[in-house]
Amino acid sequence: LLCHRLSVLHADAPPHRIEDTIKMVRRYGELRDLNIHGVIGSGTVGQVHQGEWRGKRVAVKVLHPGIQELLDVDLTLMRIALTLVSPLVVPPWMNLHEELQQFDVMMRQQLNLRHEGRTLRRFASNFRFSRLPVRFPGVLFAGGDVLVEELESDCQRMNDFMVNCKDQKLKERVAVCGVKAF
Repeated sequence: LLCHRLSVLHADAPPHRIEDTIKMVRRYGELRDLNIHGVIGSGTVGQVHQGEWRGKRVAVKVLHPGIQELLDVDLTLMRIALTLVSPLVVPPWMNLHEELQQFDVMMRQQLNLRHEGRTLRRFASNFRFSRLPVRFPGVLFAGGDVLVEELESDCQRMNDFMVNCKDQKLKERVAVCGVKAF
């Protein structure tokens, strides 16, 4: 029950106000003519809006306001708890401080939408000669807390493809190509 409730926050977190999104976007001068519409979805660290920019329909991903600060607090609390509890219950051969450091790096990458933009570009590059029915949205702008990409609503989404594909070997080939992006 707890895992189910927490999983809802991953994909269906409460959205933040559109005014907060507009404020974030307006900090980037080159996005001044970006028109933002309704929320497509909201997740743990950010949300996605539909929009229009330079004559194209786009998806606009923005981080939730204050998410960086929340991560800092959470990681500090985890470090304190680990320091206090580790000597009492953690075997000496386990290096949980190193694991927490790796988690810190991974989370900070997730909170950097420039990194996500680079990853999307790499996915597109890895699949450019593939005969697989997979497309990735073109990245039009990537800032630290704002990502604008082509809206791929008419194309088959990767998640749907992986869930519905019955050919296990094909799914493995797709996954290998995706892992190479990192």
